Amino acid sequence: MAEVIVPAVTVFDHNGKPDPEDNRRVIEYLLSYGIDGILVLDFTGEFTELSI
Repeated sequence: MAEVIVPAVTVFDHNGKPDPEDNRRVIEYLLSYGIDGILVLDFTGEFTELSI
């Protein structure tokens, strides 16, 4: 059986920083559909907005 791994968007707050609570909601929403994994900071290009 194949696994289902989906990309997740990263939610940012009005200051341009990742929003932990809203990101938690996105992850919980995706998990509620029984997926096997989540791909973060790769597919949708948010990594270009982050700095170290």
